[in-house]
Amino acid sequence: MSTAVSTPPVDQFVYRYFDTQDTYGFGVQIKLAQFFIEKRTPKGCYYIDHHDGRKRKYVCWNWSKKHAHKTIEEAQLAFMKRKRNQCLIVERQLTQAKNAYQKGIIQFGLDEDPKFKILNDNCSERTVYGDPLSLAELEALKIKEAVEEPYDEIPY
Repeated sequence: MSTAVSTPPVDQFVYRYFDTQDTYGFGVQIKLAQFFIEKRTPKGCYYIDHHDGRKRKYVCWNWSKKHAHKTIEEAQLAFMKRKRNQCLIVERQLTQAKNAYQKGIIQFGLDEDPKFKILNDNCSERTVYGDPLSLAELEALKIKEAVEEPYDEIPY
Protein backbone atom coordinates (compact mmCIF):
# COMPACT_ATOMS: atom_id res chain seq x y z
CA MET A 1 0.00 0.00 0.00
CA SER A 2 1.58 3.26 -1.10
CA THR A 3 0.69 6.66 0.20
CA ALA A 4 0.41 9.35 -2.43
CA VAL A 5 1.78 12.70 -1.45
CA SER A 6 -0.58 15.47 -2.47
CA THR A 7 1.01 18.70 -3.52
CA PRO A 8 -0.62 21.98 -2.68
CA PRO A 9 -2.26 23.80 -5.59
CA VAL A 10 0.24 25.92 -7.44
CA ASP A 11 -0.60 29.46 -8.42
CA GLN A 12 -1.19 29.73 -12.15
CA PHE A 13 -0.15 33.37 -12.50
CA VAL A 14 2.93 35.60 -12.22
CA TYR A 15 2.67 39.31 -11.45
CA ARG A 16 4.26 42.63 -12.39
CA TYR A 17 3.41 46.20 -11.37
CA PHE A 18 3.85 49.02 -13.88
CA ASP A 19 3.06 52.73 -13.99
CA THR A 20 1.19 54.71 -16.63
CA GLN A 21 0.09 58.29 -17.05
CA ASP A 22 -3.60 58.93 -16.82
CA THR A 23 -5.53 59.98 -19.91
CA TYR A 24 -4.79 63.67 -19.51
CA GLY A 25 -1.10 63.26 -18.60
CA PHE A 26 -1.38 64.92 -15.19
CA GLY A 27 -1.20 61.95 -12.86
CA VAL A 28 0.27 58.50 -12.53
CA GLN A 29 -1.56 55.24 -12.13
CA ILE A 30 0.03 52.05 -10.80
CA LYS A 31 -1.45 48.89 -12.30
CA LEU A 32 -0.94 45.20 -11.68
CA ALA A 33 -0.40 42.89 -14.65
CA GLN A 34 -1.29 39.24 -14.15
CA PHE A 35 0.24 36.75 -16.61
CA PHE A 36 -0.97 33.19 -17.06
CA ILE A 37 1.76 30.59 -16.64
CA GLU A 38 1.95 28.52 -19.80
CA LYS A 39 4.59 26.00 -18.69
CA ARG A 40 6.55 25.33 -15.52
CA THR A 41 10.17 24.21 -15.43
CA PRO A 42 12.24 23.07 -12.44
CA LYS A 43 13.84 26.54 -12.16
CA GLY A 44 11.17 28.90 -13.47
CA CYS A 45 8.26 29.21 -15.87
CA TYR A 46 7.15 30.36 -19.30
CA TYR A 47 4.31 32.83 -19.53
CA ILE A 48 2.56 34.89 -22.18
CA ASP A 49 3.14 38.65 -21.93
CA HIS A 50 -0.01 40.07 -23.52
CA HIS A 51 1.32 43.63 -22.93
CA ASP A 52 4.29 42.91 -25.20
CA GLY A 53 2.52 41.57 -28.27
CA ARG A 54 1.68 38.18 -26.74
CA LYS A 55 5.35 37.19 -26.55
CA ARG A 56 6.27 34.04 -24.69
CA LYS A 57 8.71 34.93 -21.91
CA TYR A 58 10.75 32.92 -19.46
CA VAL A 59 11.50 33.86 -15.89
CA CYS A 60 13.96 32.00 -13.68
CA TRP A 61 13.26 32.22 -9.96
CA ASN A 62 17.02 32.51 -9.24
CA TRP A 63 17.53 35.64 -11.34
CA SER A 64 18.15 38.86 -9.44
CA LYS A 65 16.14 40.82 -12.02
CA LYS A 66 12.83 39.27 -13.02
CA HIS A 67 10.16 40.55 -15.38
CA ALA A 68 7.40 38.84 -13.39
CA HIS A 69 7.16 37.50 -9.84
CA LYS A 70 5.53 34.60 -8.00
CA THR A 71 3.61 36.77 -5.53
CA ILE A 72 2.04 40.20 -5.52
CA GLU A 73 4.26 41.20 -2.58
CA GLU A 74 7.42 40.38 -4.57
CA ALA A 75 6.04 42.37 -7.52
CA GLN A 76 5.39 45.37 -5.24
CA LEU A 77 8.93 45.28 -3.87
CA ALA A 78 10.43 44.96 -7.36
CA PHE A 79 8.31 47.90 -8.60
CA MET A 80 9.57 50.11 -5.77
CA LYS A 81 13.20 49.14 -6.47
CA ARG A 82 12.78 49.84 -10.21
CA LYS A 83 11.24 53.27 -9.60
CA ARG A 84 13.92 54.19 -7.03
CA ASN A 85 16.64 53.28 -9.52
CA GLN A 86 14.84 55.17 -12.30
CA CYS A 87 14.71 58.30 -10.11
CA LEU A 88 18.43 58.06 -9.34
CA ILE A 89 19.32 57.69 -13.03
CA VAL A 90 17.10 60.55 -14.19
CA GLU A 91 18.36 62.85 -11.42
CA ARG A 92 21.97 62.18 -12.49
CA GLN A 93 21.07 62.87 -16.13
CA LEU A 94 19.31 66.12 -15.19
CA THR A 95 22.27 67.27 -13.11
CA GLN A 96 24.67 66.52 -15.96
CA ALA A 97 22.48 68.37 -18.46
CA LYS A 98 22.23 71.44 -16.19
CA ASN A 99 26.00 71.46 -15.62
CA ALA A 100 26.72 71.10 -19.35
CA TYR A 101 24.31 73.95 -20.12
CA GLN A 102 25.98 76.24 -17.59
CA LYS A 103 29.47 75.25 -18.80
CA GLY A 104 28.39 75.92 -22.39
CA ILE A 105 27.30 79.45 -21.48
CA ILE A 106 30.71 80.11 -19.89
CA GLN A 107 32.81 78.30 -22.48
CA PHE A 108 31.08 79.83 -25.50
CA GLY A 109 30.88 83.28 -23.91
CA LEU A 110 27.12 83.52 -24.27
CA ASP A 111 24.63 85.38 -22.15
CA GLU A 112 21.92 83.20 -20.74
CA ASP A 113 18.87 83.52 -22.94
CA PRO A 114 16.02 84.97 -20.83
CA LYS A 115 13.50 83.15 -23.05
CA PHE A 116 14.94 79.79 -21.97
CA LYS A 117 14.95 79.11 -18.26
CA ILE A 118 16.29 76.00 -16.64
CA LEU A 119 13.79 74.43 -14.31
CA ASN A 120 14.81 74.93 -10.74
CA ASP A 121 14.73 72.14 -8.17
CA ASN A 122 11.11 72.66 -7.16
CA CYS A 123 9.99 73.05 -10.80
CA SER A 124 8.17 76.32 -10.09
CA GLU A 125 9.48 77.97 -13.25
CA ARG A 126 8.23 77.07 -16.70
CA THR A 127 10.39 76.60 -19.75
CA VAL A 128 9.62 79.27 -22.32
CA TYR A 129 10.77 78.82 -25.92
CA GLY A 130 9.66 82.16 -27.28
CA ASP A 131 7.54 85.22 -26.65
CA PRO A 132 3.84 84.48 -26.53
CA LEU A 133 1.80 85.93 -29.38
CA SER A 134 -0.65 88.67 -28.65
CA LEU A 135 -4.35 88.19 -29.41
CA ALA A 136 -4.07 90.49 -32.45
CA GLU A 137 -1.19 88.40 -33.84
CA LEU A 138 -3.18 85.20 -33.30
CA GLU A 139 -6.19 86.66 -35.13
CA ALA A 140 -3.94 87.79 -38.00
CA LEU A 141 -2.55 84.25 -38.31
CA LYS A 142 -6.05 82.75 -38.36
CA ILE A 143 -7.15 85.17 -41.11
CA LYS A 144 -3.98 84.50 -43.13
CA GLU A 145 -4.48 80.71 -42.89
CA ALA A 146 -8.12 81.05 -43.97
CA VAL A 147 -7.23 83.19 -47.03
CA GLU A 148 -4.43 80.95 -48.30
CA GLU A 149 -5.56 78.63 -51.08
CA PRO A 150 -5.47 74.89 -50.39
CA TYR A 151 -2.98 72.69 -52.22
CA ASP A 152 -4.10 71.04 -55.46
CA GLU A 153 -2.20 67.94 -54.46
CA ILE A 154 -0.71 66.72 -51.24
CA PRO A 155 2.93 67.88 -50.95
CA TYR A 156 5.43 65.23 -49.89
